[in-house]
Formats: sequence, structure tokens, C-alpha cells
Amino acid sequence: GSSMHGISPQILQQLGIDTNNITNQVFVANLDYKVTDRKLREIFRMAGTVIDVEMKLDQEGKSRGMCIVRFEHPVEAVQAISMFNNQNLYDRRMSVKIDKMGGDNDKYTVQEIPNKLP
Repeated sequence: GSSMHGISPQILQQLGIDTNNITNQVFVANLDYKVTDRKLREIFRMAGTVIDVEMKLDQEGKSRGMCIVRFEHPVEAVQAISMFNNQNLYDRRMSVKIDKMGGDNDKYTVQEIPNKLP
């Protein structure tokens, strides 16, 4: 199979990551509206090389509390999930997961993934 730079499939499963769907991007939701892309860059740099941070904005250009962070390598995206998923930033608990589209997709609807997957 494909090696994830020494990250074992068990760890990925614990994080709820589908190994067939790993991209180098994470989708971050439930962000505090004060959070800027610069702040996100600072934070996610701890997980790896951040190529791009794309804030999702509404019609008025205000933050919708979501963003996509693109890393250099998928392993860094995985690292970001293990480090930052469910961590508090200001007063909101961030949700960080693999952006399965791995590209632009504004039709993304944030749905709670049920914990009890078959």
C-alpha cells in the first residue's frame, strides 16, 4: 500500500481519517469570527508547511467561520487534524478534517459526521 511517511493506518483510523481520501488540505469549521487567515497560518504552521489559507466569506466579505488550509504534504494535513481538531481557538472549538474534495468546492455543507460509521 502507500506509505504515509510513517503514520500508521491505526492512528489514521483513530482520528477517523479514511486512508483512501487523504488530501493535502484540511477543512476547518466552527472558527471564531475574529480569526484571520494570518492567525490561521501561524497556528497551522505548527503542523507543517502551509501553502495557502482560504477563508470562506459571505456576500459581505465577512468570515463564515470556515476555511481551507492547504499543506505541502498530506501527512501534514493529518498532523494538523491530530493537533487541532476539537481544540479551542478563542472561545470556539475548531473542527478540522480532511477536505475530501482537495480542491475548490463551495457547495460543501457542514454536516456532523456520525461517530458510528459501519
